[in-house]
Amino acid sequence: KSPSGSLLPHGKRRLPGPRAQSMTDGRRRGKDAERQVAQRMSGTRTKILGIPAPDVEGTWFAAEVKSYAKAPTVPRDQLIKLCAITGSERLRLFIFKRPGWSDYIVCAFLEEFQEWFGKLAIPQKEKKEV
Repeated sequence: KSPSGSLLPHGKRRLPGPRAQSMTDGRRRGKDAERQVAQRMSGTRTKILGIPAPDVEGTWFAAEVKSYAKAPTVPRDQLIKLCAITGSERLRLFIFKRPGWSDYIVCAFLEEFQEWFGKLAIPQKEKKEV
């Protein structure tokens, strides 16, 4: 099969275009982001494509990790603004909510989060004797 997996009406294979290339780049970028977050948070990537599961899991957290080429800049912009007007003695958070949402979303820079809470280790599972 061709990378796009489709045939044209006259039976010839469709060549991958820029969209197909950007999809593979996006998937690669997403997997890289999952690996980095898993390592920094002492978590584990689930690596299960097509099965509903968090991207990264730890003993106390579950995370969806996304790396968007065109991500909204508002959370980052607001966190940078907070960095300029506050000291590092407090954890800087961007908290937002849209009308109709039942709860707020909390954002922070991962580096600052780790400075506050450290690298969070996963307890080792005890081996059962047989």
